[in-house]
Amino acid sequence: MPKKSSNSSSSRCSFCDKPQEWVTRLIAGPNVFICNECVALCEQIIAEESPSSQASTPNKPPQHARRPDLPTYLCSFCGKNQDQVARLIAGPNRVYVCDKCIVLCREILNEQPGSSQ
Repeated sequence: MPKKSSNSSSSRCSFCDKPQEWVTRLIAGPNVFICNECVALCEQIIAEESPSSQASTPNKPPQHARRPDLPTYLCSFCGKNQDQVARLIAGPNRVYVCDKCIVLCREILNEQPGSSQ
């Protein structure tokens, strides 16, 4: 009798759903993963949204009033809410990543360029 494939236990990117074998790198967070391709896409989104505001206040969260009856969204990696970060990018199935975590992911990707297991 043939053995069943163990692909179901493979880690997958929480944003694009690609398995670990299909991407160069997969970064793990608490019950969430992001691949190198989605990190690059998030970097593009952040850069395109407001490059001038990033230059003037790179580490300051936006100062805007949010209605208390609206839901609060949290970064799936660090747990900060949208009022504590400059950008929060939504993925499918209620996963989110903030601009600060994208920077950290890029640093991780740059530590071991091109290595995959």
